[in-house]
Amino acid sequence: LTLSTTDSVSSMEGAVAAGMTICAHPAVKVELEIAWPDAKFYFDQGDFHAMLEYVDQGICPFMAVGHEDTVMDSVYLAKLCER
Repeated sequence: LTLSTTDSVSSMEGAVAAGMTICAHPAVKVELEIAWPDAKFYFDQGDFHAMLEYVDQGICPFMAVGHEDTVMDSVYLAKLCER
């Protein structure tokens, strides 16, 4: 879960309670909707790089991204560090 500089939410529980939109990859849509039925998700066909753009655009201030999905993508990790 990423955190914008103006919000104090640092967990899925906090994001759901605050009613914040969470960007997530559509490959995990069913699992996330079962685990977090009250969450407001934004699923798009884009990749993890696209999700960073959605955060920048304000579409969703948070991302649900697994470490194992992105740990080997040095370009993506560098983009995270830029934020």
